[in-house]
Amino acid sequence: MERMTFAITVWLSATSLVLGMQCEPQRLPPPPDVPPTNFGQRVTTNGDYWFVGDQSARTWCPGDPFSCSGGVFHVYVPSPDGLTHLESIVPADIQQGMKFGGELAVHGDELMVTASGRVWADTDVRGGAFLYRLIDGQWVETGRLHPPPGSTREEFDFLGGHLAFDGMVAILRPELAVKSRVAVYDRTTEGWAYKETLTAPDGLPDTAFFGENPTLGDGWLFLTAREDSSIADRAGSVYAYRRQPDNTFEFVQKLTAPDPQELGRYGFSADYDDGRLVVGAFLMTREHRGQGIVFVYELEDGRWVLQQELTHSDAGP
Repeated sequence: MERMTFAITVWLSATSLVLGMQCEPQRLPPPPDVPPTNFGQRVTTNGDYWFVGDQSARTWCPGDPFSCSGGVFHVYVPSPDGLTHLESIVPADIQQGMKFGGELAVHGDELMVTASGRVWADTDVRGGAFLYRLIDGQWVETGRLHPPPGSTREEFDFLGGHLAFDGMVAILRPELAVKSRVAVYDRTTEGWAYKETLTAPDGLPDTAFFGENPTLGDGWLFLTAREDSSIADRAGSVYAYRRQPDNTFEFVQKLTAPDPQELGRYGFSADYDDGRLVVGAFLMTREHRGQGIVFVYELEDGRWVLQQELTHSDAGP
């Protein structure tokens, strides 16, 4: 069997920018002691540590070595030579097909890691997440998020396919597109606890893919619905929620493209930073069919208002 190779490319630019030199990329191979399958599937950083997920890494092999995928995430730190491997982390009770490391979200010295295939003793709903905290230079498990109590497989099976985390609130969505709901968890004095379930306030069908790409920031939660056909066939939309004092979320506004287009997929991606919301619509048309557009929003009097439309300088079909 031909050996498969995996690597990610990282640009470390801080020193180069200071010195005015060209930034050089680093090819980052997986650690040799953990057989990779999807190394680099997810990458995130808090600036001091880099985390690389591989939800299918062969980390659970009591029997067949070709069906032992449990998952892992790797921790790297900057060094004079680039990024240096610090440790590879799996739970002590790793399971086959657990998909540990499928999604990663870091906030300061805390890291949330999903495991959408995790099996629990108290429910037949699979999935959840693990919380880690930086303690004395090591990332230590400090909590686990289970599926909502009393939930069913039809509602939340494979929970953790999508993740948002800001230190006080965590948003988990099933990985299957048709399960259009998200579970909200918040930090309590006793640890992390399930808070509420969010579904589209206007009753979108599951085929709208509501809840993918959850985004948190400054008390706001944005949930995309890239297949929303309520205005035009798969035109897409984004739902904006505002966090309340009790850490529940109240729906505020539904965003759509200024000219919703069939198959536009507005909301295929979204992100928030420092007062700005950006929404991707990778199949929308301007000069060329399906060239893609990014929309930039800012908050005005409690409403998100379109400020700018970004297109490629030399776009094509």
